[in-house]
Amino acid sequence: MSTFIACTTYLAYATFIFVGHVRDFFAWFLGRGRFVRVASDFPGDDWSRFAPLLKSWEDFYFRRIYIRVQDAFNRPIASKPGSHIDVLERVSDDAQKSMH
Repeated sequence: MSTFIACTTYLAYATFIFVGHVRDFFAWFLGRGRFVRVASDFPGDDWSRFAPLLKSWEDFYFRRIYIRVQDAFNRPIASKPGSHIDVLERVSDDAQKSMH
């Protein structure tokens, strides 16, 4: 792998992380965002009673990085394995929350 490719890859990840932290800050500051928990009167929504499933970095990575690039990782193969394969194109109508 060339040095240029490695540097641009690290730069892209650093950009994703920086933009993710900025988005988290503004979601916290403004009190609204895609991943902000809203207070509810329903007793089942009391998240303080449950242990966290993800650590803070894993949660941040999943919310801010993985969801945006999941179409690059989760491509179903549409042909038999070999030196040449066909992959299905996946589309999302709801900002990468679900893939079709």
